Amino acid sequence: MAGALAAAWPLPAIAERGVLVVHVRLASNEPLPRLRIGTVGDGSIEFTDNAGRARIRLAAHTQPGGRVTLQIVPPPDLVMVSPWEGQAIVPSFDDDSGNVVTIVVVQRKDKRMLEDASVLAAAVAAAARASPRPAPATAPASRPNSGLASGFVRVGWQASAAADGLLAQAEQPSGSAGLQPSPRPLRTAGSIITDRIADLLGLDRKELARAIDQVNEDSVTWRLVVLTGKLETAGDPFTMVVGNIDGRGLSFGPLFANARDGSLQRLLRRFREVDADRFDRIMGDDSGWMRQWLEQPDTDAFKLLGDRALEGPRGTRVREPWRSRFVELGRHPAFQRVQLDAMQPRTDRARATLQSSGLRSERALAFVYDLIYQQGFQTPVWSALPADRAAFEREIGRSPDEQELLVIAAQRAIARVPDSLRRQVTQRRMAFALGQGTVYGRAIDLEDAGFGMRDLDTGEPIALRGDDAVLERLKAGWIPGREAK
Repeated sequence: MAGALAAAWPLPAIAERGVLVVHVRLASNEPLPRLRIGTVGDGSIEFTDNAGRARIRLAAHTQPGGRVTLQIVPPPDLVMVSPWEGQAIVPSFDDDSGNVVTIVVVQRKDKRMLEDASVLAAAVAAAARASPRPAPATAPASRPNSGLASGFVRVGWQASAAADGLLAQAEQPSGSAGLQPSPRPLRTAGSIITDRIADLLGLDRKELARAIDQVNEDSVTWRLVVLTGKLETAGDPFTMVVGNIDGRGLSFGPLFANARDGSLQRLLRRFREVDADRFDRIMGDDSGWMRQWLEQPDTDAFKLLGDRALEGPRGTRVREPWRSRFVELGRHPAFQRVQLDAMQPRTDRARATLQSSGLRSERALAFVYDLIYQQGFQTPVWSALPADRAAFEREIGRSPDEQELLVIAAQRAIARVPDSLRRQVTQRRMAFALGQGTVYGRAIDLEDAGFGMRDLDTGEPIALRGDDAVLERLKAGWIPGREAK
């Protein structure tokens, strides 16, 4: 099935402002021709061509980075699973083959979707997002700063996972040997699936839950996959492939594995260990070159892949057939599982940091994960938090709530970057601390990936003080512990 993708992948479309190019395919990778798709509300309804591609005229004044809701009309017995509930981010209107929104559709009751990690991730995110949002402005009960240990159990996890994962040992923070990943939550990813989600897909709930847990039991890792996709490309995170937008060369998948730090080489080597025949077929005429490339030192590999697969100013675009090859790698179920396995050490590390910080929300976990991913481990941010909390209590006369603590941590992280990066980092850190904002010009809401102001362990809403004056002061840059010195 996956082999059909390369042949069906659309050639670069002629750029046109106000037009959204979509590529519609089944989860099994076949393109869907003659399907009517368009936007809800203003905007056009179009038929897909033989490659499953359509050009949808958007409502006036729609800009890149904005959100549109897509629909299939008239609704056949199909379910749009990516983007879930049809919420898509409009890519740039520039003439680039990457500025396409991929729409993944499943036929209800088709059990082949149980092998597709993209479909399973969407189901987990939708189930997590269905939890109620917290009521505002209610004083929280006091909570000891002992972390999140109670209520957690280990679920099929070995303590050596972080050391044996695909991440380089160089990614392990210095001086962090004593920080051990905390146990995983009692509830597995499959256990949060509801009858409504299963019915929407036309599946038995227990069967869907079992398929999810067989791939990965940690619902946080699944949700992080979805969040990464929404943040970076608004597409299928397992097939994300981007050019040299950040100095790392070609980056791929929810890990953003790249040749600069060697994580891409490690990931691809693992792919080939799992299924060498499929890997070599996807690489086609370059399979021999790829086998040699995988053995190169990281410094040489970075330049060699850039010269071969990237084009445009500073190599910001991935040329064909390389883009299609990486997309096809990301569609193979066995390789999707490798990507999830490679993400797990990062998730465990974020959970361990959360436990030691005294924070406890789903939103805080997403904040910690993104901070590690973007800026490194940032031990000074977390080591300063107790003093910041104490200084806040002295001045305000109460303990900070969960959101206020997150904003303090965000300001600590922002203060550690050069002035040239301050604006971009501020937008991202504050979006994660507040749960919504703008990242790379795109409006985001962490609830869309199932990261709310809820207890990571119990799923219960965490009430906030709703003290607007204090929150605005923190957002303006106040760091309590720094002023107390």
